[in-house]
Amino acid sequence: MRRLAMLATSLCLLTGVPAAHAADDAVAGELARAVMAHPEDPDLLFALASHLEASGDLEGAVPRYRAFAERFSFHRPE
Repeated sequence: MRRLAMLATSLCLLTGVPAAHAADDAVAGELARAVMAHPEDPDLLFALASHLEASGDLEGAVPRYRAFAERFSFHRPE
């Protein structure tokens, strides 16, 4: 699941599709649902934070980066 999340985020970042806002919202929604379903998976939380940052949503990204740092300080993202 986390590899799928990372792939989806990477594809959105690499393609730069003009209709990226709708795609960004869809990817963010999928990542958020995956984080809720698998709260013990640090890679999903990091992927969500990274995706939000890349799409310009710093207000959404910062709390997730903080949560990642607090909960998974031992983990380095893949």
